[in-house]
Amino acid sequence: MAYANEIFDNKLFNKKDINSFLFSLDNKKIMKSKHTNYGIWKQSLDSIDFGNGTDLRIFHDFSSDKNYTSQSSGYEYSNCPSFVLNGERSFSVDILEIFQIYF
Repeated sequence: MAYANEIFDNKLFNKKDINSFLFSLDNKKIMKSKHTNYGIWKQSLDSIDFGNGTDLRIFHDFSSDKNYTSQSSGYEYSNCPSFVLNGERSFSVDILEIFQIYF
């Protein structure tokens, strides 16, 4: 799972998001952003991406097994097991919910 303070655009972009983080409910772990310029980004119009080096990528066709995670330098993974977010590199998603919260 992931949180971003910035908004995902419908175009190619990269945004520094000092408040973004990834988290694993199963492992009860929060991985904070290391404040790179690629906190959230979109390199192509078919995915949303978190972290410098793609710590988490969810494709528009999220039900396929093309989604993946890679524990790169974009987030803090100290004392985390491999593939802490979901237990494996590639995965499919049955239900995807994205919320925009207005404060």
